[in-house]
Amino acid sequence: MSEKGWRGADLVFDLDADHLPGVDPSETTYKAMLAACKDALRRLLDFLEADFDFDTIRIVFSGGRGYHVHIRDESIQSLDSDARREIVDYVRGRDLDTDGLIRVASKSGTTQRLLRTEGGWGRRVHRELTALTEELRDLDEQSALDRLTEFEGIGEGRAETVLGAITRNPDAIAEGNMEAGGPGIRLITDALADRVADEQAAPIDEPVTTDTHRLIRLPGSLHGGSGLVVTPIDRADLDEFAPLTDAVPDRFTGTDIDIEVADPCRVDLSGDTIKLDRGVHSVPEHVGVFLMARGDAAKVTA
Repeated sequence: MSEKGWRGADLVFDLDADHLPGVDPSETTYKAMLAACKDALRRLLDFLEADFDFDTIRIVFSGGRGYHVHIRDESIQSLDSDARREIVDYVRGRDLDTDGLIRVASKSGTTQRLLRTEGGWGRRVHRELTALTEELRDLDEQSALDRLTEFEGIGEGRAETVLGAITRNPDAIAEGNMEAGGPGIRLITDALADRVADEQAAPIDEPVTTDTHRLIRLPGSLHGGSGLVVTPIDRADLDEFAPLTDAVPDRFTGTDIDIEVADPCRVDLSGDTIKLDRGVHSVPEHVGVFLMARGDAAKVTA
């Protein structure tokens, strides 16, 4: 044992609906929680594919309330916990600093401060800035000014300056020019960056990614809290993947069992919605296993 040593570990991300902002497990159905988690998964994949250019990505439905994403690239398997934490901070948008999204460029003898539009968080912020300018161009002048003054620090004067720049020189905004529109455009960009960090970050479970000794649930096994299969998903099939249908074990279909339900409940599985009152019921086996695994029912024995 003394000769054994750590050789490396996959980079693993865990998304769990219990940890998603705005999701209250006590108020949200299991089906809705999984849908919210898939949206978060798409945001995570955007970071991993577009920003990090990883191509050895394995996506797995956890069998419970979320998804696991494995990066099996030899170049990252030796990363220690601190290095993995930097990746966590990036995808979570932690301490996102607008200054870091701006580069200085020289054009025709003048220095310009430009938002990084080619990728990363700069691309996301620029996308929101572009959407805002398009929204403003579709409004009448007074409505556009009112919209701009909704941003903190933007009074009537700054709103007029920003709107004038958008109207006269839309190409500058499209290029990410942080000087077009005066100080107001930077204040707006700061506000958009804060919003983008809140809305587009990937709310992963940090300890799973930073722990280089973490054991992850084995694909093909059953999740003990649901009776569903831990299911690998091809990237191309993600949009069509329906966990409450595709992860139901074949072994538990085609047979009914008797269970006793403690409290009224609703189950969405295999495309069916089953509502049960308190008491004894005969249900499809996969429904019974699901409820028993969650502690909501007990099997009735003869």
